[in-house]
Amino acid sequence: MKKILIILTVFFFYQASAQLDASSKFHLFNAGSINPAYSSTLPYSSATLYHRAELMGFDGNPVTSTFSYNSFLGESNFGLGLNFKSDGIGATTFYDYSLDLSYAIKLSETVYMGLGLRGSLNNLDINYQSLNLYNQGDIFFQNNIDRAMLANIGFGISIFNESFNISLSMPYMVKQYHYDSYARDNTGFEASSIDLTSLSANATIELNSKINIRPYILVKSSSYIDTQTDVAIIAETKNLDFGFSHRFDYSSAIYLGIKLSKNIIVSYSYDLPSDNFEYYKNGAHEFGLRFNFISKLNNVFNSKEEKNKDPGNKKIEVPQ
Repeated sequence: MKKILIILTVFFFYQASAQLDASSKFHLFNAGSINPAYSSTLPYSSATLYHRAELMGFDGNPVTSTFSYNSFLGESNFGLGLNFKSDGIGATTFYDYSLDLSYAIKLSETVYMGLGLRGSLNNLDINYQSLNLYNQGDIFFQNNIDRAMLANIGFGISIFNESFNISLSMPYMVKQYHYDSYARDNTGFEASSIDLTSLSANATIELNSKINIRPYILVKSSSYIDTQTDVAIIAETKNLDFGFSHRFDYSSAIYLGIKLSKNIIVSYSYDLPSDNFEYYKNGAHEFGLRFNFISKLNNVFNSKEEKNKDPGNKKIEVPQ
C-alpha cells in the first residue's frame, strides 16, 4: 500500500507542477513540439527522435518519447511537420499525434516570418492492471480507461533571421486531457481547454570563427497552472555543442551534443537532482538523435546559387 501511495503522490505532484511540459528543457532542438510554424523556419528537412526519463528511482516514473519530421513541400514556401508524443507516468499514458502546415514569408532581404497551423489528436490510456495493488478486488481499479480521441487545433508564428528568432504559439487551442481532482467521472482526468501559450526568443552570437553562443528563453502560460520559465545558453563548435538550462522553481540541466557528421547529431542532457523530492536523487536523462537532410530544391531560403550549401553553416537551422 505504501508503494502505491508513493506512486500516486509523485503522480499528482508531477501532473500539477510539470504538465505544461513533460519534455526537454532544451527546446531549441525539438521546437516542433510546441510551435506549429517550426517547419517553415528550416532551410532543410530534419527528423528527430527524443527519449526522456524523469524521477529515476521510482516505479512508474515519467517517461516521454517523441518523434518529429519537418520539411518544405517541394519548391514552394510551404512546410510540413509531423509529430508524435507518448507521455507516460505510472499506469497512465497520453498519446498525441499532430500534423503541421506552415508557410514562410520573406519580409526583407534578411528577415522572415513563419506562420503555422496544427491539427492534432490526443487520447488517454490508464492501465490499472499494471499497478501492484494492495487490494486486488477494489472495484475502482477493475476497468482500464481508454478515452476516445480528442481533436485539437493550434497555431504558431515566428519572426527570424540568421541571428535571432522570436516566436509565439498556442499548440492546443481546444480540449486536451489533463489532471483535474474535480473530474466528473472520478478518474482524476478531465478534457477541457488548457489555454497553453508559449513565447520564446533566442539569438546566435558569433564569438569567433569556431564558437557560437546561443542564449534562449521560453515562457509558457496556462489558465490552470503557474507560468513556467526556461532559460538556457548553448555553446556551439564544429563537432560539439554543450550548454546549461534552468527552469525557475523546478530544476537545472546540462546538455551535450555530438556531431557525428554534417547531418547527424546525437545529444544527451541530464537534469540535476531537485530538492522538490526528498527521495528523488537520480535526476532525469534525455537522449536525442537528429538527422538533417540538405535540400536540393528552391524555396524562400535556398536560391539557385545556395541550394547545395551545408545546412550546418546556416545559423537559422533551429529557431523556435
